[in-house]
Amino acid sequence: MVFDDKVNRASVERYMHTQRPTASYLPDPIEFIARSNGLQNKQQVLDKVLSTRILVVGVGFWSGTPIGFPVDPRCRLMVPKFNPSRTFSPAGGLGIGGCFFCCDPTDAPGGYVNFGRTLPGWDKFCVNKSFGDRPWLFDNFDQLSFYVVDEDEFEGIYSRFQAGKYQFDITQTEFDVDEYTRFCESVADETAEFRARQEEATAVETAKEKRIFDQWQSEQKVERDSVPSLEDIDDTLKIEATMHASVYKIKVQKGETIREGHVLVILEAMKMEINIRVSAAQAGLVVESVIVAPCDIVKPGDVVIVLSRPVEAEPR
Repeated sequence: MVFDDKVNRASVERYMHTQRPTASYLPDPIEFIARSNGLQNKQQVLDKVLSTRILVVGVGFWSGTPIGFPVDPRCRLMVPKFNPSRTFSPAGGLGIGGCFFCCDPTDAPGGYVNFGRTLPGWDKFCVNKSFGDRPWLFDNFDQLSFYVVDEDEFEGIYSRFQAGKYQFDITQTEFDVDEYTRFCESVADETAEFRARQEEATAVETAKEKRIFDQWQSEQKVERDSVPSLEDIDDTLKIEATMHASVYKIKVQKGETIREGHVLVILEAMKMEINIRVSAAQAGLVVESVIVAPCDIVKPGDVVIVLSRPVEAEPR
């Protein structure tokens, strides 16, 4: 895996521009994981991940997604998910949500707090021999372990994976419940000490997030134009969202006269920018009201801008 990788960092930057600019988990989610668990730095997060196996306890809710928890109870990191969830999370993203570990099988929306990236456990066309005759890799009670590579090495491995030339290191083993119970008993004091620090740190971060979230919510209620009832406005004067997305940028201001092809609003969804442009029929109209703001979530048919017809100049 790549720890603190550039793809996940880019998705967080995008999230801050298009969905939510401030949160307790921003701008560095891995620092947030460390703080929430009473750890001193990001290196200790990595040490926890590398020092235990992940026991898969569920596979499936999205394209064979493995959900699991660390076998070593001293390594069970806990964090709340992104709120709202990201509109984009990369394939192979490794993250934590609540007490569970997750590995994203494909590019998709996601709320888990990612700390790195590995090879995804989904192969739509079954080109990898390790997958056999099915597109998902993982099964319940698989145990996952990771080692660190740099960005360049990972890109080479990922290219081989996409070409069906990468061989996973898979070893058959048994999970001995009695042996595991004895292990947990042997580290019970260390586990209790870690959980006490974790609970104290989580309480601090939870209170911090509540303050930041309430402030963000209050800011969402300002800097918007007031408009009359949309039922009273001619449909030809309404600019509507074309898909489920977040508002990335507003490219016009109230009172501006628009021209054909002019980009009014840029939406963002699944790492794509969607331009809402002025049609030929709308050319020459005036921006009456901008009723969305960056980071707003919209769905198809939501009105984002209201136009008006220009007032004819009075004859002299």
